[in-house]
Amino acid sequence: MRKNVILFISVIFLFACEYRDEVPPAVHIARPEDGQMVADNMEILVAATDNTSIRDVAITLDDHYITDVTGNPFMRARWDNHTLDDGRFHILRAVATDREGNSSDSPPVRILVHSIPTSESPITLHADPKGFSWLSISGEPYDISLINPEIPADTLEGYTAYPDTFLSVNHLTDLLIQIRPHDTDTVTYERYASFAPSFVFLDIRDDRFQSAYIRSIQTPFIRRITHEKTIYSVQTFPGRDQVNYLLSDGLYQSKSDGSGFERIQSGNFFRMDVNHYTGDILLLSYQTVLICHPDGESKEIPFKGYPRDIRWSSRGERILLTGIPYKLEHQRIYEIDPQNPDQITRLSPNEDIRHYSFPLDIDPGNHTLFTSDSTVYHLNHADGSVRTLARFDGDILQMEGDPEGRQFFIVLRKQGFMVGDTHYDVFSLSWPGLEKRLILSEPAEPDLRLSPSGEHLLYNQNGHLCISDDEGQNERILENTGYGQDW
Repeated sequence: MRKNVILFISVIFLFACEYRDEVPPAVHIARPEDGQMVADNMEILVAATDNTSIRDVAITLDDHYITDVTGNPFMRARWDNHTLDDGRFHILRAVATDREGNSSDSPPVRILVHSIPTSESPITLHADPKGFSWLSISGEPYDISLINPEIPADTLEGYTAYPDTFLSVNHLTDLLIQIRPHDTDTVTYERYASFAPSFVFLDIRDDRFQSAYIRSIQTPFIRRITHEKTIYSVQTFPGRDQVNYLLSDGLYQSKSDGSGFERIQSGNFFRMDVNHYTGDILLLSYQTVLICHPDGESKEIPFKGYPRDIRWSSRGERILLTGIPYKLEHQRIYEIDPQNPDQITRLSPNEDIRHYSFPLDIDPGNHTLFTSDSTVYHLNHADGSVRTLARFDGDILQMEGDPEGRQFFIVLRKQGFMVGDTHYDVFSLSWPGLEKRLILSEPAEPDLRLSPSGEHLLYNQNGHLCISDDEGQNERILENTGYGQDW
């Protein structure tokens, strides 16, 4: 009996000596949250547990150590992030290690830095040709450095130039632009900028709806611009480095870094459309239509009726208005010369009881398309004739056209056999051959946007913001949430 007890104790001792804890800690970052915008002094809150005990928890940013967190049960630290650029997501991780040396990483947390300049940026970006210019009160030359934002030590190009000089960036896309007086080390201005094709959108994650986002479709560039009021709509004018916002009390503008935010037109507007050629903005309220220039000067279009929608023609030369004229109950389509807004020409028929919508100049000055219910009509400007162009087995909700007049896109709402069985099809039609192709079929309305080049489609898919080519191929998700997108 005594031998058995000794043997049992020896076995227990042997196993105890051979046991080694190989269970890593569990760790996650509770604050900041994924996708959150952080101020200059950021609080980091981490929860970490282990089957034995935690030795230490380190914080990394973009895979570089920045600080440790301490405390119990939640570990805290504060970190000054004012040196981070605001043009991309930065990746925050917590690395927890226990007494035995086992370690694990938390799920990554993406953060954006809030660093909107307090004064208007002296740098102006240009879209065509790609480059930038800058202002200065001094007439002396400056040294310009174009730096790889992923590798701060990698200077891609350098110049010495005078203010107001246009500098081309050629093939470069994302850049950190540094400007300093000639032959000095003092950086007077720095800006992270992207020259890749980009779009703007709003995000339901911002529960106060006070943020707009600018995002590249090719690079990691993303910038969040936050204001003190709810943003209802956002559009850009890349040719002037300008972002336009509809807020509850009017039209506001800023540069694409968020600086210089100001109201240029007061009013309660529910629709705007920016001319990508001139920067002029169409504004629509329930009874007023305005043409607003980028400098804030505006003039009213004297439409005698109730305007419902307004848009620029594909080349920005004409205005296409949808509205209900006084003494009628049905929508009509009108054409307006922006240089002479008093001249309003009706394009759609006036004698029938149809509602006409979604005007599109497929061949500017020669052919205009518009819709009614499930039918597309064609107006030939040469003889003023209107004919039925195509019919669909669903309600037309949207019609967008290629700027070159090669094709146009129809969004249809189609009802299935069961109640609530609704889906949305997107068709591409060539012009003038009218070859029809189904390129997308979605369970929710896609809110389609065609890029200015006509090469990409931007749309919603089950709450995701997606992009594809103009044939609906090579689809990829750009953002997990978002709405109100535009190029």
